[in-house]
Amino acid sequence: MSNSDARSTGPGTGTLMAAMLGFVVVGAPMVYYLWSTVNELLAGHFDARRAGISIIVLLIFLGLLSILTRSIRRWEERLH
Repeated sequence: MSNSDARSTGPGTGTLMAAMLGFVVVGAPMVYYLWSTVNELLAGHFDARRAGISIIVLLIFLGLLSILTRSIRRWEERLH
């Protein structure tokens, strides 16, 4: 198998699992922070500073989700 053949098959299962684990490790604390902020807002506690931070965290999380979606699509294309 030549070097070009190895590249065309895409990343291995270990690489894919490591990347997915990285997305979960980075994204899970963001989901927790956003969830707790929503819970506080629904309980009637409004903190402007926390709401501002939550908006920034939400934007970062949406960016991470976009990157994850594109990565999964690329991995899927490589498999087919």
